[in-house]
Amino acid sequence: ALLNLSPDHLDRYASVDDYYAVKSSIFTGARFGVVGEACLSYAQKGACESLSVFAETVSAACPGFGLLEQNGQVHLAQGSMPLLDVQKLGIEGLSNWLNVLAALAIGECLGLDMQRMTADLPSFKGLPHRCQRIQRDDGCRWINDSKATNVGAAVAAIRSYSVLGSLILLLGGQSKSADFSELNTVLLEHKTLKAVFAYGEAAEELQQALDAGLKVMCFESFEDMVERAIKLANAGDVVLLSPACASFDQFSGYEARGNCFTAMLERVVS
Repeated sequence: ALLNLSPDHLDRYASVDDYYAVKSSIFTGARFGVVGEACLSYAQKGACESLSVFAETVSAACPGFGLLEQNGQVHLAQGSMPLLDVQKLGIEGLSNWLNVLAALAIGECLGLDMQRMTADLPSFKGLPHRCQRIQRDDGCRWINDSKATNVGAAVAAIRSYSVLGSLILLLGGQSKSADFSELNTVLLEHKTLKAVFAYGEAAEELQQALDAGLKVMCFESFEDMVERAIKLANAGDVVLLSPACASFDQFSGYEARGNCFTAMLERVVS
């Protein structure tokens, strides 16, 4: 399954095309494959016997799995058939809904019962560090997306959560020679942006790459950045840790970074 593609690890690959070619090679010789609509051309190069496609919206061009709006409600759908209202899911945000569509497509390839799958979906509450909501009784949405170690993942999270309230975005770490231009474009599109903070090795690089109007505030340590976000956040705000960078300048991995974020929030509550 290939859910999406975005530039990453350019410190280890000669070009973006080389990186994408390696990723899409998983389909070579496969009997079944599942692919996001935007990556379809790459998957087709792998000569997979049968491809199941999912997309943000169901259309004649992509009649597989997608999102379908009916009577003001958004549903997971297969073709024109609604399967489940997304409000019944235990996870929120467009990027998570697309992941669910991919899972349904995989299940169908494996011969699983569609009705049973959709019945079980609401019990799934997501995984740590992947758009994980940290519960606090302060009226804010605190989102631990520490696994977003590249620009594409951060952009997906921003698009999902910026519509839910004023956004305080936490970035930084090690950049891996990333191109932050897409991140800059997305942030300039959103009028709900309250603050952009950046920490670590990539902090100044992010500040220089992002538009001056965004007024990126830099921090040497991750903890200092989170403490400032805690002081700034008000009820109704979304505080999104989606760093767009690796964690190895200050942590052993994205899990340790996400655990630090969660622990700091829990200490404030206690």
